[in-house]
Amino acid sequence: MVKKIIIGLVILLVIVVVGVGVKILILDKGKNQQEEQASELDELPPLEVRGAIADSGDVVKWVECLGRIEAQRKVDFISPTNTYIQRIYVEEGDRVESGQRLAQLRYGAELAQYEQALFDLEKARSRYQYSLEQGDTNQDLLRVSSGLLSAEREYTAVSRTIQDLNIIAPFDGVVANVNLAQGSSVRQGDVVLSVYSDQGLVVESDVPQTEIRGITPGNHALVRSVDQQREEQGTVTGISPVVDQNGTGKVLVSVNDHWLIGEIVEVHIESEKYQNRIRVPLQAVLQREGKFLVFLVKEGKAKWQWIEVGETGRDYMEVVEGVSPGDTVLVEGQFTIAHDALVKVVFE
Repeated sequence: MVKKIIIGLVILLVIVVVGVGVKILILDKGKNQQEEQASELDELPPLEVRGAIADSGDVVKWVECLGRIEAQRKVDFISPTNTYIQRIYVEEGDRVESGQRLAQLRYGAELAQYEQALFDLEKARSRYQYSLEQGDTNQDLLRVSSGLLSAEREYTAVSRTIQDLNIIAPFDGVVANVNLAQGSSVRQGDVVLSVYSDQGLVVESDVPQTEIRGITPGNHALVRSVDQQREEQGTVTGISPVVDQNGTGKVLVSVNDHWLIGEIVEVHIESEKYQNRIRVPLQAVLQREGKFLVFLVKEGKAKWQWIEVGETGRDYMEVVEGVSPGDTVLVEGQFTIAHDALVKVVFE
């Protein structure tokens, strides 16, 4: 009986020893495989990626909207009476100079009215002067009683009508809205043509009231054509104090003169600015499971780094915790990189 027990213990001991040995072999093999994989990873050439340096600077928010190019000065020439277009001296899009004749509306009854008003004015002046010479010193009353006051008003009104029939450019600019031909009839109140000054154009944009509060005169702006072929830096020159029924307010941005009046453009307007913030480029920040992270480069390897973020601007994101000024962060190629991967950083 004792002999059987001893034999059983020996067999059990052998089984344990063999099992331990097998486990040790497996662990050694796994360790060797890991070391071989790590060695192979170290032997791979570094992956070339783009990087940037985290720094301390401004985080700026921008408002994006559409706008229309407008002239700062514009004049619509309106017919003062029912008449005809006698002459048109310009065409759509012509450049004109101040004082240049643009069109002539036909005189009709206005000329006779002018001559009558001039005659009545001369008669009233004579009566007024005669009364003064007779010793009447109350000039204000005399101007009324002699008819001079009413004659002056009538002459001024008729003269203005005659002047409006002769259309002259008030400033250098471009002619537009020439929709009537020579000989066409026009009614009182019709627009004959318009002159726009193309010196000092502005972009007029409608900005939501929730975003207009952060905009102030002098803020930077970027104006871009809708086909993305042209862009220009501008400056905010005016902000309307009134918000319309749609909840938007007007913001004016000055631009140079290389745009078409009436052209629709994209407008990016600098809004709130947060100064002296630790920041990284927006494209450096990734999001995983509702958290934010970046890839830092340390000793030639890309390493995950969870971060706490603050304000977000158009180009940069504020980092409250996890990154220090001077750290190198990846901004391109980091989506497919593993932790501890060898990288070669290329800076712009």
